[in-house]
Amino acid sequence: GLGDVYKRQDYFLWSSDDMVNWQDHGIIFGTQTHTSWAFGAYAPDLFERNGKYYLIFPNVTSGIGILEADHPEGPYVDIKGSAVISKQNTQNADVEWLFDPGVLVDDDNAVYVTFGGGGPGEARIVKLTDDLQGPDGPAVTVDAPNFFEASYIHKRNGVYYFTYSKDYTGGAPTIEYCLLYTSPSPRDLSTSR
Repeated sequence: GLGDVYKRQDYFLWSSDDMVNWQDHGIIFGTQTHTSWAFGAYAPDLFERNGKYYLIFPNVTSGIGILEADHPEGPYVDIKGSAVISKQNTQNADVEWLFDPGVLVDDDNAVYVTFGGGGPGEARIVKLTDDLQGPDGPAVTVDAPNFFEASYIHKRNGVYYFTYSKDYTGGAPTIEYCLLYTSPSPRDLSTSR
């Protein structure tokens, strides 16, 4: 499995004011020092909400946790002590790879997380509770053609876009997108190319 190939356990952070000169902040998260439950760390996302910074990370392919800090460089604290999104606590999260979280903080401060991977039919979006402790309802399946991994939601001029890495159908993967027609949020959606 993927866990046998990738053994990443730490995240490092660099910052720049001018994209030329960089400051190394070192390790800002380690599975062995910042959690009691995670054993690996794949592709994360970082978001700001209500003056706090959140690092959302996949525990390899088996669940997604969230850490909180006052500054982007930390120090970070695990907000729950277990996965915020998992196959056990999130209805319709039965994806092959439960990883690659992408976050949208919407205009009303609601938090939506995209996740999933492994092939078509494996893309999901779930709204989190206001305290970010778990799902606020079931995850929604996104019908993204040739989906593989690395999904995100972007919002522009009131339209939600779902972007993702497609699979190897027709050659090398490319970044694809779907429009999400919502009423009233990304959780209640239908998709269109």
